[in-house]
Amino acid sequence: MKTGKYSLRELLTHNEIEQFLIPELQRDYVWSPNEIEKVWNSFFKKFLNKTTSNIIIFENDKQIEHSSVSSYLEKTYHILISKTKMGFVYAYHDKEMPGKFFLIDGQQRLTSFYLILLAIYVKAEIQDKFIKNYYENNLPKIDYKVRESAFEFLRLFLDDTLAGRNFTENKNYFSQAYKNDKTVNNIIKNYDYIYNQINKISEKEELFRLLDYVENYIEFNYFDTKLSDQGESLYLYMNSRGFHLSHQEKLRASLIEKEPKEKKKNAGKLWEDWQDFFFEYRYDNENADKGFEEFLYFSSLLKKQELGKLSASDLNNFENLKDFQIQYLDIAFLKKSFSSLKAMLLWDSQVKHYEEDYFLRIKSDQVYIFRTLFRYLPVWYYHLKFSPDSEKLLYFRLFIVNQSHTRKVVDDPTVNIINALAFVENLEDADLLKSETKENSFYNAHEFEKLDLSNKNPVFLKFVEKLYFDYKFQELLEGRSDILFELAKISLDAQFDVDQVEKIILVLKNIFISSENTSLERNLNSKILRRYILTYFDFNSLSGGSNYGEKYNLIKDNRGWLSRVLGNNNFTGVLDQWTGNVSLQDNFLIKKPLFNNEFDWRYYFIHYANVLNHCENNHFIKNENIADIILINKEKQTAGDSYLAVKVFENFGICNGYFRQHQLRTAYLDVVILDDQILVFFDEIPRLTIDLVYQEKGSWYLEVFYKDLADDAILDVLKWEGYIKQDDKKWRKTNFYIHNENSLQDNLVVLRDKVKDVINDLKSKDLIPVKK
Repeated sequence: MKTGKYSLRELLTHNEIEQFLIPELQRDYVWSPNEIEKVWNSFFKKFLNKTTSNIIIFENDKQIEHSSVSSYLEKTYHILISKTKMGFVYAYHDKEMPGKFFLIDGQQRLTSFYLILLAIYVKAEIQDKFIKNYYENNLPKIDYKVRESAFEFLRLFLDDTLAGRNFTENKNYFSQAYKNDKTVNNIIKNYDYIYNQINKISEKEELFRLLDYVENYIEFNYFDTKLSDQGESLYLYMNSRGFHLSHQEKLRASLIEKEPKEKKKNAGKLWEDWQDFFFEYRYDNENADKGFEEFLYFSSLLKKQELGKLSASDLNNFENLKDFQIQYLDIAFLKKSFSSLKAMLLWDSQVKHYEEDYFLRIKSDQVYIFRTLFRYLPVWYYHLKFSPDSEKLLYFRLFIVNQSHTRKVVDDPTVNIINALAFVENLEDADLLKSETKENSFYNAHEFEKLDLSNKNPVFLKFVEKLYFDYKFQELLEGRSDILFELAKISLDAQFDVDQVEKIILVLKNIFISSENTSLERNLNSKILRRYILTYFDFNSLSGGSNYGEKYNLIKDNRGWLSRVLGNNNFTGVLDQWTGNVSLQDNFLIKKPLFNNEFDWRYYFIHYANVLNHCENNHFIKNENIADIILINKEKQTAGDSYLAVKVFENFGICNGYFRQHQLRTAYLDVVILDDQILVFFDEIPRLTIDLVYQEKGSWYLEVFYKDLADDAILDVLKWEGYIKQDDKKWRKTNFYIHNENSLQDNLVVLRDKVKDVINDLKSKDLIPVKK
């Protein structure tokens, strides 16, 4: 049988294959319902998507009418986009046993799909067709030689299941003898799981569609070695026939070839074990290949570190490591590396996302990949170097996870992965408490104190574990538990009050993460949050220069909250006065009226929502005169910028409306007469507009102008009232207003009243156009 890609049906019904035999050197059938569930979910999802999609085929813009051609092309198309790849299957055959192919790799998957086929045929009540397709000379296409009990049970199980009998009632079913047989027990459990899944399909038509999918859309890469050896012979055989081997397969052959003859078979079994592991933990990947390749890649990095040859460029250049892998890796090192990987990941089912992040990060952006990789490689290498007990491994894992949240790692994860591996390299003992290095970029006195307390106080250990794995909260805290403990007014000693710190964490979450359903970034973009903090203290910071003057910000990119707010000595006042069980919005509404100093610029940012809302990136230009503060609409200077006085004045109603901003200095209002009432209607023709033009230091031009005016009666009065015709065909008259020593708010009230007087005067003289 030629090497190549085969559907499940093509593989099992090939005319050269009488049986696939699992030889005695192979291990038991160890897959459990857990692995079966993952396989089932993977291909069943694709099956459902395939059954709900239809295609129309055109040739030269005309739909193909020939049903046979259309059906063939449609099925080929569906197979291409909907197939499930199940990876490699290796087998060899002996000339003295024609038709018998001995599996080297693939028994777990082939056995599982043989059971799936069996269950579907039984449910569809077409057992005779199963025997016709998947038996040869009254022997099943999949057969076990692992041990005699498994061999006998499989025959008994298949015969009774196909005949509709309960195999447990068979006189040859010896429950005691089979009780400790892994292969037997997993066949029983897995078939039960599979049949229960299939039993959920009530429509027979749907069942046959599923059968079609399993037989024709499940794909294997089959390698027929024609040899019982593994290693270089396999490699040469494949390449001599022009079949492209993946680097993983070349490496496999090379590493097994390095082994002594008596260890080659065991090396092959180990490789299969590793493939099975990455198939079980493949998550959204089609097969084990991606996870296995990454394991080999990361193991190479660790080997390079061990040899003192690792550099930052290696972290993002897999191609350059291929030759290194073949030259320096060996089965013994990979076995040790695999054990370290499992010890690192599969340690606590309560912290499932530590495991999931490792396998799922490959679908994320590059920055996130390296940041999360920081959480694993140093721990992995630590275990490789020391083989520590579970307690020490836990301490080191927590230490590294917390470091992954810090600003330096977030900013430059690649360099810090190298630094962290060097840190492990320099450790002389697995016990960090015995480290003589108390001060460096990772391990400082505070970390030592936390570790020491974790060692003495199991309650504290459980607390920091929960704290470090709260990734959303850590985006805010950046690993700075020292700031958290200061806010809680707690010392790292035997009297450490976990409850008090938990209370502070809850308050911080209520303030900064008001919505758990949105990202931290979106929470921290909140204008309410900034206005609330401003009621307690000023946290603005210089951003640089602009054409207007020096530019300040109220945290522009969410990275200043820790240093400028949580780390501010005044922030304890926020915590002390926080009203529990009340939202951030409600706490702000409680605090807002208490801030009543109208001569403090913060008053206007706090009391007028449109002020800070206008500053998309929270930038503004400070001035001694509050009215002269300029609000930056975008990151840089634009026509949308506004004086604070102009923006605040938008909140002062005139008639039935409000002024609108027009560029930096100007606010405007259009008015008409309707049913003898003065109403605000913008962009009317003819147009009467009140323009307020701010000139700094509390000076306003109050201009009244008309545009597109054709009413001769109004024109005559305008001339008498002193209006002047401009080049822009507008009639203008200018008034003035200058602020007094009162607050900006008081002056704007006076300005509003002055505008009202002007409008009422215009109405009394019939100078306001009537709305048409």
